[in-house]
Amino acid sequence: MNLTFPDKVFSEAEVIELYNNSYPKWKIKPKQQTRKPRATNTAFPPFTRRTPDGYYVAMDGDILAGWCGWKKIDSNLYLTAGSLTFPDYKQKGIQETLWPKRDIVFGGASVITITNNSQPKWVNFVDRFYPKSSIDLLPDNIQTQVQEALDFYEKKGKSPNIFYKGPTEDSAMQKAWSILKTLR
Repeated sequence: MNLTFPDKVFSEAEVIELYNNSYPKWKIKPKQQTRKPRATNTAFPPFTRRTPDGYYVAMDGDILAGWCGWKKIDSNLYLTAGSLTFPDYKQKGIQETLWPKRDIVFGGASVITITNNSQPKWVNFVDRFYPKSSIDLLPDNIQTQVQEALDFYEKKGKSPNIFYKGPTEDSAMQKAWSILKTLR
């Protein structure tokens, strides 16, 4: 096993192709033999059912080992768009490597993630990056959509969680500086 973490940002189409090419090579097969585009996948609630802007991946030679994706909602907010480590590669530190890489993309902007995995180990992992939150702590303009996403997962018997990190001071300063530069 020789895990690599390319710096390239992969499109969803490229990740789906990697998935489909890797499927026959995995020892432990995921339930889905082929992957659907996120925007058409009814396993996701409408708020998160969006085409990701990009993915970072982990590779084992030509085999996809894992990924994490993102979607820019607006100039102040990013949505995480899935994280997955394939069973053959569990406990190899894949998400621990991919998430900090993805966080660089976010800069100081706000980030929201909605998980349907309520296992304490996963909740604690996500909470290291973005604090566990509640609807009332989110920006007003996304509260209804996020509540609908939570309801969607709860109807499927899941126990979803919201994690949210507001904008950092650096982000506010970067915005102010860019506005000042345009006024010159």
